[in-house]
Amino acid sequence: MTEQPEVTIRRLDERQEDTRKALAIGLSVATFLVGLIYLLVPLWAGADKWDRASSPFQVVFTAMVGLTGSAIGYYFSSRNPPS
Repeated sequence: MTEQPEVTIRRLDERQEDTRKALAIGLSVATFLVGLIYLLVPLWAGADKWDRASSPFQVVFTAMVGLTGSAIGYYFSSRNPPS
């Protein structure tokens, strides 16, 4: 009967590790895509449209970079070494 709590804790740790990994990868991919869009939009839009769109892009991209950095830092700081 003492086996059950250990198994439950181990499964919870594995699920938390998987969630941290998914968040870090997902935010990294999303930030990369927004950055790519940020670079490509000026090619398709004229200078007129880009002047209006650049400020919102900068705000969103800056926030995403901050969130991604936090998620990656948290992932690597709380990552448990394999047993």
